[in-house]
Amino acid sequence: MDKKQLSTDVIRLVGGEENIAGLEHCATRLRFTLKNNKKADTGALEKLDGVMGVVQSSAQLQIIIGNQVHDVCEEIYAQLKTDFKNVTDKDESKKEGNIFMRALAVIPRVFTPILPVLTAAGLLKALVAVLQLAGVDTTSSTFVLINLVSDVVFYFMPVFVAVSASKVFKANMYMALMIGAMLLHPSFTAAVTAAEAMTLFGLPVALVSYGSSMLPALLGVWVLSHAERFFDRYLPEALKFICSPLLTSLVMMVLMFVAIGPLGFYCGEYIADFLMSIYGVAGWLAVMLIAAFKPLLVMTGMHYALTTAFLTMFTSTGVDKFYLSASILSNVAQGGAAFGVFLRSKDKKMKSTALSTSFTAIMGITEPAMFGITLRYKRPFVAAMIGAAAGGLYAGIMGVEFIAMAGVSIMGILGVVPQFMLHMIIATIITLVVSTVLTVVFGFQEELPGEVKDHEKKAALHSRSEANRVIASPMSGEVMDIACVKDPAFHSETIGKGIAIIPTVGRVVAPVNGVISALFQTGHAVGITAETNEEILIHIGMDTVQLNGRYFYPRVKQGDSVKKGDVLLEFDLQEIKKAGYEIASPVVITNKNDYMDIFAINERAKVEELDAVLAVLDK
Repeated sequence: MDKKQLSTDVIRLVGGEENIAGLEHCATRLRFTLKNNKKADTGALEKLDGVMGVVQSSAQLQIIIGNQVHDVCEEIYAQLKTDFKNVTDKDESKKEGNIFMRALAVIPRVFTPILPVLTAAGLLKALVAVLQLAGVDTTSSTFVLINLVSDVVFYFMPVFVAVSASKVFKANMYMALMIGAMLLHPSFTAAVTAAEAMTLFGLPVALVSYGSSMLPALLGVWVLSHAERFFDRYLPEALKFICSPLLTSLVMMVLMFVAIGPLGFYCGEYIADFLMSIYGVAGWLAVMLIAAFKPLLVMTGMHYALTTAFLTMFTSTGVDKFYLSASILSNVAQGGAAFGVFLRSKDKKMKSTALSTSFTAIMGITEPAMFGITLRYKRPFVAAMIGAAAGGLYAGIMGVEFIAMAGVSIMGILGVVPQFMLHMIIATIITLVVSTVLTVVFGFQEELPGEVKDHEKKAALHSRSEANRVIASPMSGEVMDIACVKDPAFHSETIGKGIAIIPTVGRVVAPVNGVISALFQTGHAVGITAETNEEILIHIGMDTVQLNGRYFYPRVKQGDSVKKGDVLLEFDLQEIKKAGYEIASPVVITNKNDYMDIFAINERAKVEELDAVLAVLDK
């Protein structure tokens, strides 16, 4: 992998530096917050050497790189003029997506930087559990200090959350630190312990313990960011330096002790109680379903909501009864399915990739296995879900509990309550065996190096004929068989012979040199007659004529002469999808009877603009 070239290509394909509002990375993914998601060419990004997959939502564009993501991210930082390494979104007001999606986007941005210390604390807690199991003297200073350090992150959670949230919400970090620290001051903690009634300016102060809480600090820093901007905007310049911090502190002190703090605390408690009540009714079912469907949540980014609920419950109760076991088994299942691909594959390169990704998945990094192997072949992905469900069912029935967050790799088993250790190991073995065996038994459709499909053989045969001509793709996207299009006029080839393309970019270019012979008033379709006489119809989506021209922007007019690659029209792909229209777009040659044959060259392949897609054979 050429990291420098990859970084250059990624910057270009996300819409250039001017379209980037924020950039960070996790264990395997680059996480871009873009000003305009429509400018990102996801199809081209997925084709880059070194990119394992792309996940896009209205909140973030996530590019899966794998284990080298840190190096690639550092190279991108180096190539950008703006210091995105220390800056978050420049203009949150212009972000896309509804309120829920924008709120959901905050979760990974706040908690991703905290993950290293959470993992370290979890592993230390696991070590404490192992030492206790081994009969180590729990009164020794060594044990006491290890136990102390393992508790530090969880007890001072409001401080860690406040620092991270200050970068996301662009608040003063030291003011945010004050907000987190005031909730944990020994004097306030002592008053809570002694149940001494307190008031602030005559307002009652809720006596709650904020140690290990997350939501109060998160909500508090968000309000802090707005309070700072308010005072900075309306105070005279001469008074800002002194009065702005003072007034902000007074306002936040009242809000944190009287309103925001208690609100966040009790919301966290209710979330924890709700999850525990679900577990009490059908805990085994919860474990099984989370284990089976977590990969789908990861693909959509919704797993962060589940993670937040888990962290809230775990820090509140100190015990987890379903999330960690389900997450570990889900990851192990992806590893098992990838290992099954290794056992069954005949391609040496694929065997090597499957074996390495199976190990990384079992160790908690699933993206390479999931996006590079199991999703690619589909059946292994289903096998992984079934394997995870089987292991989750056993773990749920046995009531496996965790007392430490030691990660979601197989090493995370160290965080299990000692008496449940054997049951968690058995659940892991069940998951691994079932996902591996089902992958081997179900099999998958594999293309071997040098293997040529029928349509490729046909194209190769005809390409040797002087009569054969190639028609380029008018758009970027995924080619599909015209027979799969829902409109009977197209799938029956009544209108013409050709293909359909599921576009990834809202633009149509001229596939040949020619003349615009038809341009529908609604802009949803365009016809071009090639210099070599092919009459080509490009129809964007199904039934899109009903949009009456909305979201379509023609760049030519009927009768114009165009060159191959000229932009013919642009369209708003996302808005058409939101309106509920099928986006599969036929590209057909309507004067089909003038030719001996017309056939696809890249059927079921991803193509870029001007890639060869159709071959024409003269009579």
